[in-house]
Amino acid sequence: MHCRKMSPSDLESVLRIQNELAFQNWTLKQLESECSSPLSISLVLIINEQVLGYLFIQVIGDEAELLSIAIKSDYSRIGAGSFLWREGVSSLKEKNVRSVFLEVRENNITAQQFYKKHGFICCGLRKHYYSDGENALLFRFDF
Repeated sequence: MHCRKMSPSDLESVLRIQNELAFQNWTLKQLESECSSPLSISLVLIINEQVLGYLFIQVIGDEAELLSIAIKSDYSRIGAGSFLWREGVSSLKEKNVRSVFLEVRENNITAQQFYKKHGFICCGLRKHYYSDGENALLFRFDF
């Protein structure tokens, strides 16, 4: 298991993972834009020469937003997400980021547990944040 910077050739695999998990609906064009952005940390998780996870973080100054972290469902609960997050943290430290924010669906208990396990704290609520009207919890991680 290892991580590397995402390349345009990884985007079809990233899109397949996203579609499998059905928690986001980014288009290929949006993925391309994020992958090429100078403000983005875009990593892929490689296991057995296959892209099985990805991470997008947008950095602005000394703050960042975790836009997405995902692991192919066959590889969840083996530490792959934790490994990918630690690689993201290393990249954030290199950029002198002090805080990371994210939104998570109020009913996504599994994701909330993952974030809490990695030092995030819930610091707010965004009512009716998602297009279906569901609330989002705002989480923060400080270095």
